[in-house]
Amino acid sequence: MQKLFYTFRELSEKYGVEVDELRRWEQYFNLTAMQKGANSMKRFSIKEVEKIDYLKYLIKDKGYSYEKAKELLSQPKPKRKDTPDLKEKLIEIRTFLAQLKEHL
Repeated sequence: MQKLFYTFRELSEKYGVEVDELRRWEQYFNLTAMQKGANSMKRFSIKEVEKIDYLKYLIKDKGYSYEKAKELLSQPKPKRKDTPDLKEKLIEIRTFLAQLKEHL
């Protein structure tokens, strides 16, 4: 079962991004964190986690500046080129296994 909310610490561990940087992203990119629970820890919804995932991809993986990432975040999210389509990948695996079977 997928969690509904994530803390800064959980997101830091999930994405390998320091908590301080996540806090900067929260301010710069206007991410909406909710106060939940008795300890008043900020928590992010799945929708905000998806934005953080995309920001991590843009800033850490692709090396974009905050300004460029903010511009891209405001546009419809394109399909990642480094993530192959699942159907294509499965066909590739099936073809490989069929070839492997022929050589056995």
